[in-house]
Amino acid sequence: MVLARAHLQHLRDVGCFRWRRDEGIIAFREGWIDQLYVLPEAQRRGVGKDLLQVAQNAFDRLQLWTFQRNAPARRFYKARGFALIQETDGAGNEEKEPDALYSGRADKVAGRLARARSTIRRGKAARV
Repeated sequence: MVLARAHLQHLRDVGCFRWRRDEGIIAFREGWIDQLYVLPEAQRRGVGKDLLQVAQNAFDRLQLWTFQRNAPARRFYKARGFALIQETDGAGNEEKEPDALYSGRADKVAGRLARARSTIRRGKAARV
């Protein structure tokens, strides 16, 4: 994975990383993912997963907002252990678009994956 730092003063405070050839970007700060974007042609190739891992390596707990109508993003976060905390009518955001708050812990995600790998090694099907 090739990541480039941009406008990064203290990794523990804020981060902005982009994937090679500008296929995706993540911007995060303590406890929050502010942006995670992957170009449509680069989706479903691990770019988003790898960018998310950068933020999870920096902070144990992360929260983020996404629009309720963004079903692919909601599936992406749910599949990586993020839990839906709250849905709003969008009155509190710039776009006035109904949104959803998600929260996830890096150790929970890693634990789920480790359990799934262990189950697969024992020859049983696993759902991650």
